[in-house]
Amino acid sequence: MKKTVLLIFVFISSIGFSQAPIAKIQNHLESQKEINNLSSQDISEWTVISTGNSKATKIDNYYIQQKYRGISVFNSVSNVWYKNDQVINIQNAFVSNLSQKANTTEPSLSVIEGLESALLALNESLNSYAVINELGGNKYLITNGNLNEDPISAELVFQPNNDNSSLTLAWDLNFYSQDYSHLWSLRVDASNGAILEKNDLVLSCNFVGSNHKEHNHNFNFTSKAFKDNYSNPSALLSGSYRVI
Repeated sequence: MKKTVLLIFVFISSIGFSQAPIAKIQNHLESQKEINNLSSQDISEWTVISTGNSKATKIDNYYIQQKYRGISVFNSVSNVWYKNDQVINIQNAFVSNLSQKANTTEPSLSVIEGLESALLALNESLNSYAVINELGGNKYLITNGNLNEDPISAELVFQPNNDNSSLTLAWDLNFYSQDYSHLWSLRVDASNGAILEKNDLVLSCNFVGSNHKEHNHNFNFTSKAFKDNYSNPSALLSGSYRVI
């Protein structure tokens, strides 16, 4: 009986510890929303996607992804500095006025239809595609032709335009071409299949050799700027905030 009570206490304590930064980050966002020209709705939904820390400064970094109606805003990731159980700074990258800027929250094209539209535009060969796994949070793994070990990753996101004045619902797709000559990162309009943005990571690959599959490319372009330096969030902290 004593052992059971102790386990419950430890479990509850661990939950309380992990949620403390989440609540304090939200409080800080609230206190700074007018300075950052953000509404309460703009800061009402976000999730921690990565964390890191510095032994020299003893600052913990929390990278938080902005969302709207459960859908991530692509590249809208703010860097939170946390020290001595307090938020000491937020490098804000959230988009303002989400509700006015989002064109829709329902895709007209399925994830497979969006993928096929992208492949046609890229002149890539078409295969038979199927969803392998629905990962939750509008994320999917999809078969990639003969590349059984390298499935296509897909996520429903909002793609901001260049000046953040509008948000287009899009499929974020990341995959190798069948001959490994391209590593595509694409945002495809979820309404009409047009490519909104594309990047070929192989073009910027400086590794020696033509077999790009063996090189250390990073598929998560949302967190590409810090992914190499910080560990997987599941190993450190996973948390989210949403006002119901």
